[in-house]
Amino acid sequence: LVLIYFGHNEFYGALGTASVEYVSKYPILIKSLLWLRSLYFYQSLSHLANIIPDNNQDKTLMSALIGDLALPHRGEVYNITHNLFKNNLIQIVDLLKSEGIPVILSTLTCNIRDQIPLDELSGIVDSDSSAKSIAYNKYLNALNHMKNKEYLNAKECFIEAKDLDQLRFRASSDLNMIIKLVSQVYDIPLVDMDMCFFRNSVDGIPGRDLFNEHLHPNEKLSLIHISEPTRPY
Repeated sequence: LVLIYFGHNEFYGALGTASVEYVSKYPILIKSLLWLRSLYFYQSLSHLANIIPDNNQDKTLMSALIGDLALPHRGEVYNITHNLFKNNLIQIVDLLKSEGIPVILSTLTCNIRDQIPLDELSGIVDSDSSAKSIAYNKYLNALNHMKNKEYLNAKECFIEAKDLDQLRFRASSDLNMIIKLVSQVYDIPLVDMDMCFFRNSVDGIPGRDLFNEHLHPNEKLSLIHISEPTRPY
């Protein structure tokens, strides 16, 4: 049995479309690079390159991989990334089904209530002293709705703030739509983990009660992961 839960690192992770390792929007070129990396000659050259000291050795792996930072909602890189994600997910599902291996898909979730948009925190979005990122303005609107106990309106604004956040360490709602579509078309059981977290969070909006920071679950959320049932989409 394989449970598939991935999508948060499609932009900045290894070979991500906004990483320094990005090769091409064409899968054949990406597969060619992966094949090349399997060769002993390539691995020897990579090992030799790693021996040479550089000025970035104190960087984390993720920060060293990041290329482009600001990625607008439904812009060119955004759309390319989601198309690659869909194609990769379909290929994985096809491979598992052809081998007779049961597979379950899961939607993605993250902290939306207690996470200021990362593009605002990082300062990557150009703005003057009187302007804030579009995502941050949505986030402020959500907080105002929370103060007035308008939780449904707050939920919508928090989701929009996450989707519009141009520093894309949190998967957007569009990615969950792709996961649900593949589940439906290929008749794959789905764990709607995102909806589960909304149901189990304070005021119905996932925040620090379930996450350690922007993305990674705390102990309570890990138990929810385990207990959530699967269902046909």
